[in-house]
Amino acid sequence: MQSDRKIVIDLGCNDRTLLGYDRVIRVDLNKTAPDIVISDFNNSSLPFPDNYADEIHCYHVLEHLQSPAKFLKEICRVAKPNADVFVAVPHYSAPVAYGDPSHLHQFSLLYFYYFGEKFKYEDCFRVKGHKFTILPTTLIRYADQPIPSLFKRFLAYWLQLIPNLLPPLIGDRLGGLFGGYHEMLVKMSTKK
Repeated sequence: MQSDRKIVIDLGCNDRTLLGYDRVIRVDLNKTAPDIVISDFNNSSLPFPDNYADEIHCYHVLEHLQSPAKFLKEICRVAKPNADVFVAVPHYSAPVAYGDPSHLHQFSLLYFYYFGEKFKYEDCFRVKGHKFTILPTTLIRYADQPIPSLFKRFLAYWLQLIPNLLPPLIGDRLGGLFGGYHEMLVKMSTKK
């Protein structure tokens, strides 16, 4: 009997539980709960067959890895064609991006476009047949920043809105110029 349930994988779950799903396969380096599948993202392949998952979540993992590009290819291998992949990483303008000693990499919006189906150059990041469609990316500003004046509130509103309307074009430039973006949420769809 074939199951119609969506297969969802949460990579680097730690003690997080994704809500709104019937079943989530939780994967992490440490077994913080009995249902967690152990995997060393730096030194081994994900313990799943090709074209296995309908949806993959990977929140605040890539910045800790020796080779984020290799891991994204592994995610693409495990994901079914047209699977949704959700990735969160710190934006390079956030102090935590370079201030946390466990962060090995900093990310801009353009980083993920190297894996996009529209990227024209074959390079070391791409493996034939492992591509993503990059869907709208969200830049998130610090929520705890005090913004006292009306003008600063107005400016903060536009600094949040504009980069999310055209992130690859100006999001990184505004982040570098004004700072204050905490993280990026990137949604991708696998193309095989």
